[in-house]
Amino acid sequence: MESVTKRKTSITGRILFIAILFLSAVVIVQAVISTSNSRNAIISLMQTRMLNVVQSAAAQINGDDFDALDGNITDASKPEFRRIVDVLDIYEKNVTLDYIYGVKALRGGYGVVVEDDLEGEDEFGEPIYESPALQAAMNGTSGVDDKPDEDRWGRVYTAFAPVYNSQHKVSGLIAVDFNADSYDSMSTSQTILIVLVCVVALAGSLMTVLLMTGSARRIVRQRQIESENLREIKHAVDSANEAKSHFLDHVSQETRVPIHAILDKNNRILNSTHVDRTIVCANGIQKSAEQLMTMVNNVLEYSAIEADRIVYEKKEYDIVSVIYDIVNTIRPRLDEKDLGFYVNVDDTLPRHLFGDYAHISQCIVNLLVNAVEYTSEGEVTLSVFLVKQEQSHVFIRFSVEDTGVGISDEDKERLFEPFERVESNDGDFKGKQGTGLGLAVVQSLLKHMGSSLDVESLVGAGSIFSFTIEQRVRKDEKVGNIDDEILKISEAGGEGA
Repeated sequence: MESVTKRKTSITGRILFIAILFLSAVVIVQAVISTSNSRNAIISLMQTRMLNVVQSAAAQINGDDFDALDGNITDASKPEFRRIVDVLDIYEKNVTLDYIYGVKALRGGYGVVVEDDLEGEDEFGEPIYESPALQAAMNGTSGVDDKPDEDRWGRVYTAFAPVYNSQHKVSGLIAVDFNADSYDSMSTSQTILIVLVCVVALAGSLMTVLLMTGSARRIVRQRQIESENLREIKHAVDSANEAKSHFLDHVSQETRVPIHAILDKNNRILNSTHVDRTIVCANGIQKSAEQLMTMVNNVLEYSAIEADRIVYEKKEYDIVSVIYDIVNTIRPRLDEKDLGFYVNVDDTLPRHLFGDYAHISQCIVNLLVNAVEYTSEGEVTLSVFLVKQEQSHVFIRFSVEDTGVGISDEDKERLFEPFERVESNDGDFKGKQGTGLGLAVVQSLLKHMGSSLDVESLVGAGSIFSFTIEQRVRKDEKVGNIDDEILKISEAGGEGA
């Protein structure tokens, strides 16, 4: 039991570990996705903002002024230069950016031609990096660099917008620089925030898992305790049943010895006396002893069935001989009560069969004894019919019908309960003694043979007990007409068959 508990605990631990790994993986993946999405969103926002600024500035500048600039220090004295600087100053002072300046194609490349703080000959026409965004702007489409450019002024992202002259040609570009470090700081802050959110989510998920698994472990432990208790109860019940079966076996076996002695002595009395009063008393003893023996046999049989000690043996048999033995067994009881006895056997039934005829006979005899016991007048009928035949197998229907007291619908439910007796209000049967095991034994035997007992009854009119059993066919010979054979047996039974 301890090993089972440890194994279940180990399994629970593994499940918890797997759940934590799964949640961690989910959180990490989510963090990576969120970080990437956040970075892309920041890039998109930054690029949109840079394009809005640079396009707005470029729209306010006359391209013809750009045409008048040569990219040297003499430009500083030109009115066109000053007009462009005045426009750029507005953005320099009112918009958050690092630099805003004018770019133009010069000899040998592109250079800065307009900026508020250009000083000295070397700053006019200073070459700049030729990027895809610059080329796109020269072709008439505003653009933003995807990667930062690093020069003596620092790391910056640059956006370009074209400026058109009166001939609708691109005469120059307006460029705006944004500090790359500020952008990266913003992106890093956003990443840290996402990571913190993911960590909090992971911690919350782990706490949830721990709480859930803790509850699950408590439930598992409770189920283990309940299971252990049930096993202990089952063991106790099995021990009690075993003790009960052993007790019944012992008592029943010990009881049979004195009963046999009583029957033996009583037979000697019957064979040696001619005194009527003695014979009457001896017959009473004989009947009581036989009833007691039947009760003991039923107890032994039910005990063996309950303990699963019944051996079901299948053998080849002649069904006519089986019926003969059954009739011969029940005849004394029929003679005693002067009841009519009829036997109906289907003449198409195969005669030589293979199966557990001993227990089939026992079931039929028990049903006949029960029928005779609760029938004071009239008759008892045993019927054997062929239900169907499938190649080498047959299904046979056995039924026992009587004209006895019958059974109410309420009592039918208790018929097969062991040690239960269905009492009759009829004066002849009221308070009748017995174990109440006869029908319980029949039902249990039939269940082991793949069948069950059916009951049809009407109070005051009689009952029909029947069952269908499958048997194998050994020979093709049919039963035919066996009335003569049965007649010889049942003549003493009253009206005959």
